[in-house]
Amino acid sequence: MASVLLYIDWPAIEGFPPVSQENHTYNIYVSAYEMITPAGSVSYELLNAQGSILIYRLIQYSSGMSMPAEIMGVPSFGPFYIHPKLLEKDVILEISEIDFVWQNEQGEYGVDSVVYFNGQECFRATLNERGLMIGVQYLQGGFVIMTELVESKRG
Repeated sequence: MASVLLYIDWPAIEGFPPVSQENHTYNIYVSAYEMITPAGSVSYELLNAQGSILIYRLIQYSSGMSMPAEIMGVPSFGPFYIHPKLLEKDVILEISEIDFVWQNEQGEYGVDSVVYFNGQECFRATLNERGLMIGVQYLQGGFVIMTELVESKRG
């Protein structure tokens, strides 16, 4: 039986970060063939808390249609946030047996939390100091999917 080397640098996290209580909307773009095309938006709205789980209503808008769903968040991370304590770590999770690494890198707008699998970047979240995702990039079906936070106008 082969042994698996596993490295986890998970801090003690109690309670949700304040950003987890907020509602946010992101624009979605698809990048293909050196073109970036708007592809809709996705909104997260906090519905309720069930112990150490938050339940959000996710509504994805695309091609004039809305697709509602429910999604969960836990104190460490949720659909649009990562706890700021995790952002203080260099390598959060590493599984050498499958060449999987989740690490933080200095980004242009804050911290980039990046997942690599077999040396290939497959997920990048750009976060501010509160742990709010301000942009996300990932691969899906051969296309790069990008999202960016849409700031709501108040006043």
